[in-house]
Amino acid sequence: MDNRLIKESIKEFGVSYDIKTILEDIQHEEPLFLQEEFWIPERYNETKIVFLPVDPHWHFVYWDIKDTLYEKIKSYTLQFRVICCGEEKLSINILQQYGSYYFNFHAPFKDVYCILGYLKKDEFIEIARSNIFKLPSDQIFEGEEIFVTRKQLKNKDIKEELKKKIYSSQISPEETKSIKENIIGSSDLL
Repeated sequence: MDNRLIKESIKEFGVSYDIKTILEDIQHEEPLFLQEEFWIPERYNETKIVFLPVDPHWHFVYWDIKDTLYEKIKSYTLQFRVICCGEEKLSINILQQYGSYYFNFHAPFKDVYCILGYLKKDEFIEIARSNIFKLPSDQIFEGEEIFVTRKQLKNKDIKEELKKKIYSSQISPEETKSIKENIIGSSDLL
């Protein structure tokens, strides 16, 4: 690259100069960080099922069945079941030892989890249970937002004022319970 034109232009301004190509500088610099590559396995060979709500209507579940267990049960019908408030709501047959699935289920403010298992002579045998989620609401809360700390809740006056605000608002008992348990922290504090 010819820098004569640049050097002549800079001379006219009476400025000193030191022109190097950027490529030369970069070639001689030490890297700022070392990039390590990690391999993430496709599966971990553990018997487990994980349930994740995506939004109030759609949910995601993934599962894996340990190789030794799968060899024993692969001739049976594999299923995962969706349990809400202690009752089976959905039963979905699966064809793979490990995989994932999206499903539609609506139960705002309800405790939901999944169980993984197989059918043996019309009896469902559970092999794994997922985490439990309280499903989110699909409605926008239009009341007053209330922010409190645990320290404030120990003050009887603040606690009583908060009770009045919660019970006087136009929200359902389920939503009130959820506010107490999830936002405030514990239903026994109120």
